[in-house]
Amino acid sequence: MHLFVLAALAGPVERAVEACEASDPQACLSAAVSYEAGRDVATDPFRAVELYQKACELGLAPGCTSLAWMYEKGRGTKVDLKRATQLYEGACPADGRACANLGNLLMATSAKQGTARYQQSCDAGWRDGCLRLGEIYERGEGIPEDDAKAFEIYSAVCDSKYANGCTALGSLYEKGAHVERDPAHAAQLYGVGCDHGDPVGCSLLGDLHKDGEGVQRSDDRATQLYEKACNAGAIEGCASLGVMVATGRGAPRDDARALSLFERACEQGVPRGCSNLGVIFERGQGVPVDAPRAVELYGRACAGGHPMACTNLGLMLAQGNGAPKDVPRARQAFERACKLGHADGCRLGAKEW
Repeated sequence: MHLFVLAALAGPVERAVEACEASDPQACLSAAVSYEAGRDVATDPFRAVELYQKACELGLAPGCTSLAWMYEKGRGTKVDLKRATQLYEGACPADGRACANLGNLLMATSAKQGTARYQQSCDAGWRDGCLRLGEIYERGEGIPEDDAKAFEIYSAVCDSKYANGCTALGSLYEKGAHVERDPAHAAQLYGVGCDHGDPVGCSLLGDLHKDGEGVQRSDDRATQLYEKACNAGAIEGCASLGVMVATGRGAPRDDARALSLFERACEQGVPRGCSNLGVIFERGQGVPVDAPRAVELYGRACAGGHPMACTNLGLMLAQGNGAPKDVPRARQAFERACKLGHADGCRLGAKEW
């Protein structure tokens, strides 16, 4: 068969590999992404590493960033954080994603250095880097809390028509951080985020409709928004949807579905999901009562900072329900609940058991 016929029959990945071998760095990157993701070809992280390496050697910064990511996560190669750091440093600031990933590695040891890298990422136009930078200032992660700086960053990202930035800005208006509290404006911003691809915006807008904050109270609308958020991967939305179907608000009561939603949320690290799942097993809502399981779930949720779970855990331990009676441990749980703002935890912690 003639060579030109062979070329015509070659798929997009094969053509990209051929171009890569001819020293086209963009083709190397394209082929590497295909092998890493299994796009039009069988997944092969080892081949992806080879191609990212080629793209990097040819001077393409995103190729170095992606190669660093493979070393960081141990995909197609062993984990090598030193090598990953070197590659990120070489690609930053030409590739804002490299600066952001480097910032993430540095935050564990030096918030100042990590923040500086996120600033470089943002300056290079990597909007996820800007959002993370805003979060660092908003939460005071290793640096002084600065709501004004967070507001400035989120505003700029939202103005650039990035949905996640509008959601983040909305949260400042809802809390009244740096600006006067304005739930109606928060709802507007959450709506922009939701309509343009940020499922977290949908979940937060659902919360406002559920409580009638800044918008008309509507369980039906809240449930619709939680459904949209959950289906798009916002796990907090799944936890909230679980509450609605567990209580029959905005949707028919469905204990089995509530159980599934809470399990999903809990497994993906949402403390509220574990806490609600604990309630289901403690009370036997659609499942047999399982007090030991409830204790374990309340413990996970309490460790994650859910105040009501701490109170519930303390109560079960104080009563010897689902675990041997343990008053000292119960008091620790009540104390944590109280510090997290749960009044029942304060009250029960002061009680004689």
